[in-house]
Order: sequence, then C-alpha cells, then structure tokens
Amino acid sequence: MAAVAAGGKASVSMNLYAGPQTTSVLAGIADKLQLAKDYGKVHWFASPLFWLLNKLHELIGNWGWSIIALTIIVKGGAVSADQCVLPLDGQKCVPWRRN
Repeated sequence: MAAVAAGGKASVSMNLYAGPQTTSVLAGIADKLQLAKDYGKVHWFASPLFWLLNKLHELIGNWGWSIIALTIIVKGGAVSADQCVLPLDGQKCVPWRRN
C-alpha cells in the first residue's frame, strides 16, 4: 500500500466471508480457504466426525438435530465398546462382568 500524505485519504477493497464454516462452501470461495478450520492434534478424530455431521445435516436438514443424532451415534458406539472385551485371538466379543 502506498504512503498517504497528511490530510489525504486512501481506500482499500477486500472480500470478507462471514458465513458458516462449511468445508465445501469455503473451498469454492478461495483456494485453500477450507484450511481455516484447524482441528489441531485431534484432526485424525475430528475430521471423520465432522464429515459424518455434514452427512447427517444433508439428511436431516437441521444443525441442532444433526448434532443430537451424531451424539447418539457416538454414545451408542462408546456404550457398545464399553460393554464387551475383545480377546486378542480375534474371537467373538466377550461380555465384561464386574466382580
């Protein structure tokens, strides 16, 4: 940007995106703008969850209900995994019993 003399004026034009961070929308606006979403060290876990959340939103059409459905799916998987112990030899799931 050029220097502005005392009492002078200058203007700068730029684009501003203030919409949702939907990856497909961000990718269409500018190159690599979808990288603005940074999951940090949990990227390996968060990316598939966000993908599933987007698919649920496409199916349900409401972000709130999509989040509730995702929570039920994740919790259901966690409860199922918590209810059994997988033996090392690849056999069936053995129910876990408290002593």
